[in-house]
Amino acid sequence: MKSWISFSISCFAILLSLVAIGVTLPICGTLNFDYYGAIVGVLAFLITVLMGYQIYTVINVKDELKEMKSLRDSLEQKLNEQKNAITAEYKQEFDYTLPLFVALSKQNMAEIVVNSLNVFARTKTGSWARGFAEQTLVLSILGMDESLFNKIADDVSPRISDKEIVAFYNIIIEKEKAGTFHDADDIRKRLNLLLSKATGLNNGENI
Repeated sequence: MKSWISFSISCFAILLSLVAIGVTLPICGTLNFDYYGAIVGVLAFLITVLMGYQIYTVINVKDELKEMKSLRDSLEQKLNEQKNAITAEYKQEFDYTLPLFVALSKQNMAEIVVNSLNVFARTKTGSWARGFAEQTLVLSILGMDESLFNKIADDVSPRISDKEIVAFYNIIIEKEKAGTFHDADDIRKRLNLLLSKATGLNNGENI
């Protein structure tokens, strides 16, 4: 924009100079030189240059608009793809978590433990579903007395895998080391009991 203004001012200054020369010395008799004709010729040349520059600017603007439109379309496509991926991911996590919601509504402790472990194992770190399953599982395990937990462990052991238990156990250990979990001993003991019953081993003191 600044270059265009400078160019216009320069052309206007040249035009004024030529007009001043033409008014002062309209015709030179000795050289038979017509200043008016020269001014008209220069003006025609300047107008041609200005029109050419304007046409070039318009073409350049059109090309830039095409590039911007192409970039916008590309960004919209990527945003839609990400939106669809996020929507699909949330839908999948909700499908995983739905049985846990049902178990919570019925206060079925066995189903809560089974579905919490299942959701925790099937969802990724940082997802809302995994965080919800983790909190639910911790509160459920710590909220049961020993006799009730032993009964629940007998009930759920055929329906859970050692991988699900170990995955949750590792998170508890990480949080204990980071100082963000303070009931790890009780959780470990009960997870070891679950693991021993799920695997059919009796030495589940340590995972």
